[in-house]
Amino acid sequence: MAEQLSTETARALESTLRLGKVVGLVLLTIVILLIVVARFAPVGQVNPEAAALIRPIYIAEMIVGFLVIIVRRLIFSSWVIGLSRQKGAGAVLRTLLSLSLFGGGVAVTMGLTGLLVCWLTGEFQHVLRLGGIGLLLALYSLPRQGEWRRALADL
Repeated sequence: MAEQLSTETARALESTLRLGKVVGLVLLTIVILLIVVARFAPVGQVNPEAAALIRPIYIAEMIVGFLVIIVRRLIFSSWVIGLSRQKGAGAVLRTLLSLSLFGGGVAVTMGLTGLLVCWLTGEFQHVLRLGGIGLLLALYSLPRQGEWRRALADL
């Protein structure tokens, strides 16, 4: 099912999609670098007092991760995309780019949280867990041409 887009809209789609992918891949690389830095950076001794923070941090990270997924699904719903479509292709593309950048930013924040928890507790496992969630979220937030093309269809 190939949706036909005008030449101008197709050019705007390609340039915005390229920008979104570059920024998304940079954010994904940052999360990977945070995990690598944590692996080779010296950490302190295990701090049992910081262990009380771990459960609330994991719960908050899971909730935020699910919220990003829910927000992405809501944005791609016909109701929200329909509001952007009324303003034109540029508004739809800005909405989709903002959505991808938001998801990537949250992914980097999760990686940073893993790094901070690792430094507080002295346990590398937290970087792997929280950074892994960040990696999955960054991959999920990368722009996809098919989704964006469908969002621009019927303009």
